[in-house]
Amino acid sequence: MVWWWPLTILAPCNENVIADLKETKKDVNTRLLNEFDGTLALALDWIEASSNDFGDFSALKERLLVETNRSKRQKFVNDLSIDFFKPKGKVNDQVCAVCGMESAENLCERCKQHENIGKKIAKTRYVLNLNRIRCATYTSSNAR
Repeated sequence: MVWWWPLTILAPCNENVIADLKETKKDVNTRLLNEFDGTLALALDWIEASSNDFGDFSALKERLLVETNRSKRQKFVNDLSIDFFKPKGKVNDQVCAVCGMESAENLCERCKQHENIGKKIAKTRYVLNLNRIRCATYTSSNAR
């Protein structure tokens, strides 16, 4: 799942601001990498612009989008070191056969749920799509 929450900040382009942005990006992504094993990252990028560039703000945002997309494809390129690949603590060699996440059994709980849903759907004669119904209730008094 990809979450994208675009936020544009206009700030002076000087060495202090760029250093703060780099430090923030590294700190946040290092914490996210350690906590979520690479499944979550902050794509924080910046471009230099002059007052003349603001005449075509959409082109300016497009340049920033190109940088951000590049960053998303290389999200931890600057945060990985040889130490990252060394085992930390107990190594769990048991993983889910389907998704590869840690699991004490052959299938993790989420994949077991999906398997059960799949088994029920395979034996079902028809499936109702209730997403289009805004509010529906059924009680025994509705039955005739």
